Amino acid sequence: MDELPRWGQTKKILKSARLKKSPGDFIVDEISEEGGRASEEATEVAGNLCVLRKEDVEGLGAERVIKRALQTTVSTAGIKDKRAITYQFVSLGRTLAARRTWRGLALTPVGSRDRALETGQLSGNAFRVTLREVVGEIEMPSELEFPNYFGPQRVGSWRHGRAMLRRDYAELMLLVAPELETMAPKKVARKMRKTNLALSAVREYGRTGDAKSAIAAVPHRAKALWIHAYQSYLFNVGVAAVLRPGAEQHCLGLVGSQVPPEEDAVRAAMAADGITQQDFPRWCRGSPRRPVVATATNIQARRVKDDLRLSFELPPGSFATSFLREICDDLSY
Repeated sequence: MDELPRWGQTKKILKSARLKKSPGDFIVDEISEEGGRASEEATEVAGNLCVLRKEDVEGLGAERVIKRALQTTVSTAGIKDKRAITYQFVSLGRTLAARRTWRGLALTPVGSRDRALETGQLSGNAFRVTLREVVGEIEMPSELEFPNYFGPQRVGSWRHGRAMLRRDYAELMLLVAPELETMAPKKVARKMRKTNLALSAVREYGRTGDAKSAIAAVPHRAKALWIHAYQSYLFNVGVAAVLRPGAEQHCLGLVGSQVPPEEDAVRAAMAADGITQQDFPRWCRGSPRRPVVATATNIQARRVKDDLRLSFELPPGSFATSFLREICDDLSY
């Protein structure tokens, strides 16, 4: 993301800082459509609506653990960061009588709801972030506009998505498990955590040596996220192309089977990758409109020696990492 332009609404920004030195440096608290924060739902009440506290566990991996343990469906309003402490609402396909815990996970029933949660069914997220090893000073307003880029945690696997759309399964296997270049699949599999969704692919590859069948063993939702990562990458390219005065009124669609690319820069990126709109599967329809510029609200900042402690709120789908890069010139992880 370093090459993506900033919006530049702050005159003075930090020179450098380190993010996510530990999971506790990045706390995410989901805000429901009714305005309640997930972490504040303290009363345990049997039901199918729960609060999931997750620490240093990948989102889909967490869902997989819960599904297997409880033998039920799991629905959320969005996927939360891995290297973080996160609180979010979860709806189950059955009633949970009491709190359950697994490594890095705690699931607490807080009531019931008639319908399963759907993606985007929240009013936003509240963040408490500690930046470490901070160099420089900043003038922090209570609200700040920033480019609504998808963050690296969403875009990071865009090459996986490109390989999926190209049907280049050999390349995709090496992206999924780079160690396969020098290690036998069985050894690679033994090193992987059970929550790693690519584990099934590596095991299948070890059995068959066939990359296509190995990728077929990966859960559909994980493969969908890879393609969504490529869509997000293209969206970021589009945002960078239109980021100029007046962009705060602009929206772009996410390219998919039903949504064509809107900007020349996006069409050029797809052409360079050898991807056409027809390569997107039917279920990957694309998203009609997403704002080019987002706004962080209720910003509070406090300097403690070499640390900067921040709290702020973002609208659904906006990334804290995109906001933080707007206030820090060199943000390392």
